[in-house]
Amino acid sequence: MSKTPLSPIEEHARIHAHLMTFGFLVCLPLGVLVARYFRTFTRRWWFGHTLIQFLVSGPIIIAGFVFGHQSTSRLLTGHWDDPHKKIGLALLILYLIQLVIGLTVHYFKTPSLFGGRRPPQNYFHALFGLAIIALASYQVHYGMYFEWAHALGNAHPVMSGCKHFWLGCTTTFFGLYAIGLVLLRRQYRQEAAGRERMLKGSPGGSGTALKA
Repeated sequence: MSKTPLSPIEEHARIHAHLMTFGFLVCLPLGVLVARYFRTFTRRWWFGHTLIQFLVSGPIIIAGFVFGHQSTSRLLTGHWDDPHKKIGLALLILYLIQLVIGLTVHYFKTPSLFGGRRPPQNYFHALFGLAIIALASYQVHYGMYFEWAHALGNAHPVMSGCKHFWLGCTTTFFGLYAIGLVLLRRQYRQEAAGRERMLKGSPGGSGTALKA
């Protein structure tokens, strides 16, 4: 491994990598776990979930995308011409779409439309979020193992600690999410009771877990 300092473009690319990794593999998963674990215990879970997914994750992800775009411009290699760059753009678009879906699910409820059953958009929002994080995990892996060497020449290989961090984030999130699924039965009971109250016109029909 070279002991020379990173070049300016390598520093720029490293900042991009750190921001995107932290945004997609730390902040977004944390917001998902807040929803998964706290929605059945407090009505305020949605505030924490939204705060993390939008106000915290959003600026980090956008800044990381800007650094990546600037790095590509400085390298003069062209935009959207390899899998890493294309997936990066796709992830940003998917993230923004997911924000819109989440707000729609929360603010526009139609309990009578599905006969009091849980709306399909709620399931889609959850699965879509998991898919984004899974794709982001693949993207970070691709960036470390292929894109860094391909774009920058690998004069300074990616440190093993970065690879361990990626693995730890990925396994920890999906492991904790799987464990949190034990709360689904409790969540569905609360949501069903909330929908029933909404159908009957009760003012207390929001329920703890209904705001999904």
